[in-house]
Amino acid sequence: MIRLRSALLFDARLQARHGFYAAYAIVSLLYVAMLRALPEAWRELAHLLATFSDPAALGFYFVGGLVLLEKQQRLFDPLFATPYAASEYVLSKTATLTGLSAAAIVAVRLGAFGFEGRWALFLYGSVATAAFFTLLGLGIAVSCRTLNGYFVASTVYTSVFALPLVEPLGLASWPALSMLPTHASLLALESAFGPEPTVRTTIYVVVWLAGWTVAAYAWALRRLTREREAGAE
Repeated sequence: MIRLRSALLFDARLQARHGFYAAYAIVSLLYVAMLRALPEAWRELAHLLATFSDPAALGFYFVGGLVLLEKQQRLFDPLFATPYAASEYVLSKTATLTGLSAAAIVAVRLGAFGFEGRWALFLYGSVATAAFFTLLGLGIAVSCRTLNGYFVASTVYTSVFALPLVEPLGLASWPALSMLPTHASLLALESAFGPEPTVRTTIYVVVWLAGWTVAAYAWALRRLTREREAGAE
């Protein structure tokens, strides 16, 4: 627990030093201004799309930059010559970036809508989606050597996980989309202002997002462990 707490403090300071928190304070203000300026009929859909594609997914891009920065500065491999466990590395990066995502999501919603609407499933879905995207980005980044390589690999993954956006945009509706965690994410975000979710929908969102997040953690940890073992040979 002491090592994990130290890791959390180290990552939070690193993210603050690189301006992550300041940048997202400004970005959140811009989103609030944009949403408040939109016509009433467009605001809820715009809020859904903005939350899903940016604050909820910010960890996906930031964790890639952090991991590749550590590799570039030759901090990545020596990090694991210490008692620092791979699981602590994954948990620390995920917790700090998920916290930043959650803070930005809450700030944007409060700034644009106040306490209007439902919060419980919205908050759960926001946090679980942020954790899932951070773990996904970490799992990709540990095997990449350059930022360009990360962006190319990440495009493949994001293209798949962004597919459920066709439903709120009214472009298509395919039953197979419900297999993706981001389908559950969008239902959770829609619950803020849409019809009250049924018990079945709520259970689906809670269980499906939790299951995919746990699977993403196991996947990221396995890829990190494999990368460490390859580097040690």
